[in-house]
Amino acid sequence: MSRKISSQKLREWLPAYLNHTLPESDRATIEIALRQSTEAQKDLSVWREVRTAATGQPWQTPSPTVRQKIMAQVRSVPQLRQSPQWLPWISGLALTLAVMIVLWTIVQPGIGLQWSVSSDGLTAFRIYRAPAGSGQFTVVDEIPARPNTQDYAFVDTVLWPAQSYVYRIEGVGQQQLPVSQSITVDGLEALPGQLTILLTSLIIGWAAMYVLRQLPFGNRQLRRMV
Repeated sequence: MSRKISSQKLREWLPAYLNHTLPESDRATIEIALRQSTEAQKDLSVWREVRTAATGQPWQTPSPTVRQKIMAQVRSVPQLRQSPQWLPWISGLALTLAVMIVLWTIVQPGIGLQWSVSSDGLTAFRIYRAPAGSGQFTVVDEIPARPNTQDYAFVDTVLWPAQSYVYRIEGVGQQQLPVSQSITVDGLEALPGQLTILLTSLIIGWAAMYVLRQLPFGNRQLRRMV
C-alpha cells in the first residue's frame, strides 16, 4: 500500500532520489508519484540536467603557487585547541561559593537571640558568647541602640553545629548593665538551615558546571595563532 505525498514534499525529495540517498521506502513512494505526475517528471528532468552540468565540469588542480597561498591563509586562521579540563570545574566551584555567600547573608542560618529593654541611656548592646562549660566569653558583636526602640534581635551565623554555646547580653551606656541572663543554646538548631543553603549552592554550582561542559566554548577555545 503506497503513501500519498504532497507536491511540495515531492519536489524536496527529488534531488535525494536522483542521488540515491533516499530511503528505499520513500523511493517507492517517489516512483509511484512520478508515474502519476507529468509535472514531477519534468522536475526530475531539470534536476538531471543540473546534475550533469555540475558533474561534467573538468577536474582542475591548482598550481603550486595558488596552493601555497591557500595553505598560508589556512595556517593564519586561529586554531582551536582543547581548553583546560578544569575550567568548568573552577567556574562551578566559584559559582557555588558565590551563591552560598549570598544565601548565607540573606537567610542567616544560625542561632537567633531576642531581648527587650525598658531603661533609657544605653548606646549599644554587646553580645558575648562562650562554648558551653568553658566560661571564656568573647564579644561576638556590638549593636547600637536606637531611639524609642525596646525590642532587639541578633542572629549568630558563625558557629559550629556540633557545639553548644552560652550567650550573655550587656547594655553599654554610662556603665555596663546586664540585659539578659546567660542563655545556653544547642548549635544543632542552626544545622537544618545551613545544610539547606549548602545543598542548594552545590546543586546550582554543579548545574552551571554541567552546562559549561556542554557548550562549545566549554570544550574548546581560541588559544594562539599558528
